[in-house]
Amino acid sequence: MPTPLLQDVRAATRAREAAKQAAQAADAVWRDKIKNATAAGERVFLIAKAAGDITTSRVYQIRDGVRTGAR
Repeated sequence: MPTPLLQDVRAATRAREAAKQAAQAADAVWRDKIKNATAAGERVFLIAKAAGDITTSRVYQIRDGVRTGAR
């Protein structure tokens, strides 16, 4: 029988995984919105500002499906 501390670790691990999946889903929606905005002809500078002050280079990377950084 697991100790209460181990049960807490398991519960926290499940919560962490659920949060990770939710964040990944939100990120996919965010990327799709950026792609849609570029396809609709919105100005890249304004998309970058609306997306939380990311760089215009990052907008182009998202548009082109380029993933950077550690994951």
